[in-house]
Amino acid sequence: MVRNKMKKRNPYEPIIQADLDVYKAPSLDDYKYLEIRFEDCTLKATDVHEFNTCVFKRVTFVGDFSKVSMIDCNFDHCDFSNTTMNESRFHRVIFNACKSIGISLDRCVWTYVTLNQCNLSYASISDSKWTDVRFNECSLAHSSLFAALLLHVNFQTVNLTHTDFSDTSLKDIDLSSCTIDGIRLSPHLLRGLIVNEHQAVALVSLLGIEVKE
Repeated sequence: MVRNKMKKRNPYEPIIQADLDVYKAPSLDDYKYLEIRFEDCTLKATDVHEFNTCVFKRVTFVGDFSKVSMIDCNFDHCDFSNTTMNESRFHRVIFNACKSIGISLDRCVWTYVTLNQCNLSYASISDSKWTDVRFNECSLAHSSLFAALLLHVNFQTVNLTHTDFSDTSLKDIDLSSCTIDGIRLSPHLLRGLIVNEHQAVALVSLLGIEVKE
């Protein structure tokens, strides 16, 4: 007897319908947006609290979107620069080539989030919780991840120049493919951090340890 085996779904892949209604209203007036496609527009913060199964393409976000929920969403070439999204929730979301310079994401919760070639330089992401998050060829330069909780977070070729990880445990975090010049760390929370040989020498210097030849 042959049993049909169901293909296991990728937990990182947003569940989005193929045919979505195109957003045409002049402003965000609803509390929740479901199965909507947003393209080539600017969205200004209002009382909206949730976007579910939505696609955003070349969309600019302006203002304070704190406490918003983004569930099963796809963002392509969007601009979140200098917006505020504190205490927001992102679940099963993909960001492709998005610009988020200076964004505020303090106290956010991210689960199953993928970021590809995104720029989050100078972002504030303190006191946040990331679970199953993937960064691919992104920049977090000069950003703050102070007192963040990182669980199953993958950094692949990420610019972490002058990124602040103070009071953040880096156990089981692999930074071996990343640029970490000027990175700020808490020495007592480095146990289990994975780096390459060159980075290890730099970290020794950073921690104030003198190596004699």
